[in-house]
Amino acid sequence: MRSRIALVVFLGLAVVLQLGAQPGLRGQDASLSTSKDWVFPPRPLKEWADMKEQVESAIRFLRSRQTTSGAVGTSYPVAVTSLAGLAVLGAGHHPLEGEHRDMLQKSLSYLAGVARPVGSGLFIAEEGDGGSRMHGHCYAVLFLCELFGSLPGREDEISGLIRKAVTTIERSQSIEGGWYYYPENPQNLDESSVTVCALQSLRAARNAGFSVDSRRVDEAIRYVRRCQSPRDGSFVYSLSPSVEGRGRTSYALTAAALSTLNAAGIYRSEELRKGLDYFRRALANARSPWHAAEEEHDFYANFYAAQALYQDGGDLWPDWYSKVRAHLLRKQVKTDGRWENRQFGDEYATAMALLILEVPLGYLPIFQR
Repeated sequence: MRSRIALVVFLGLAVVLQLGAQPGLRGQDASLSTSKDWVFPPRPLKEWADMKEQVESAIRFLRSRQTTSGAVGTSYPVAVTSLAGLAVLGAGHHPLEGEHRDMLQKSLSYLAGVARPVGSGLFIAEEGDGGSRMHGHCYAVLFLCELFGSLPGREDEISGLIRKAVTTIERSQSIEGGWYYYPENPQNLDESSVTVCALQSLRAARNAGFSVDSRRVDEAIRYVRRCQSPRDGSFVYSLSPSVEGRGRTSYALTAAALSTLNAAGIYRSEELRKGLDYFRRALANARSPWHAAEEEHDFYANFYAAQALYQDGGDLWPDWYSKVRAHLLRKQVKTDGRWENRQFGDEYATAMALLILEVPLGYLPIFQR
C-alpha cells in the first residue's frame, strides 16, 4: 500500500500552462544577459544570474536522456516526458528556436504516437507509466496545451489530440466529482492526486480555447474543497469509502490541493487560509523548508508548495524560496546537471527541480500571481 500511494502522489502532479511572451521584460540589468538561444529573456531576477547556467545544464541532461522514440527516460515515460517538456518551456525556450527545439518536437511526436482510441476520445499512456496512467494522460494534455499556438505546422495535430484527450477526461469523472487511475472506472472510485491533475488539465484546455464542460470543472473544484480536513486544514487522499487509506492526509497532498484551488480562481478563501496555516505549522517544525515535505514525496510536494506560497504572496515565500533554491543548487550533480531520485528516476527529479526554480520567472501562467 505504501508503494502504491507513493506512486500516486508522485504522479499527482499537474500544471495549468499556456505559454506566451510576458510583458515587462525590457530594461534588464546587463548582468542578466542571455544567450542567443533564449527566445524569451528571463525576468529581471537577481537569482537568475547565479543559476541560469545550472538550469541549462539540467535541460541538456534531460535532452541527453531522450530516447529514439522521443520519450525522456524509461520510467513513467508519458508523465516524465511531459514534465521535462514543461521544464524546458518554463525556462523561456520555444519549440521553433534554440538548441532545445528538437527535444520539444520529438516529445510531441512521442505523445502522439502512444495515444490510443478510447470510445470517441484518446488515451495517452503506455505500459511504462505503471498503475496510474490517468496521471500521465493529464500531464500530456498540459504539455499539448502549452505547445498549442507555437507550432504552426502541427496545429491541426495538436488540437485534435487535445480535443479527444479532453473528451476522455470528461467521461472518466466519478459521481463524487473526482477521477481515478484509469479512464475505465465502473466502480466510480476517485482519489485526490488524480483529481488535481485532471482538473488542472481541463482548465489548461479551456484557457487555450478548447471546449470544456464547465460542470465537470465545478464538480472537481467541489471535490477538492471537500477533501480538506476540518481538523487541521490538510487534505485527504480520497473521498471514496472503498479506497484504502482514504482518510490519510499529507503535506504533499495539501500543497497540490492549495495550488490547484489558486489555479481555479479560488483566491483568499477559507480553504486557502486553513491550508496555509497548516503549512506555517509544518514549516516551523521542520529542520528546513525542503524537509517539511515527506521524504518520499519531496520533489512533488515542494513543487506545489512553491506555487501555493508564491501565489499567496505572503511572508512565507521569500525565506522559503531562498532556502529551497539553495538546497536544490547544492544537491545538483555538477558533472551532468541532473538531480537524483532513486524511487522515480533522475529524469523526474531533474524536471521537478527545474520547475521549482522557475516559479518566479512566471513563463507558465500557473506561476503567475
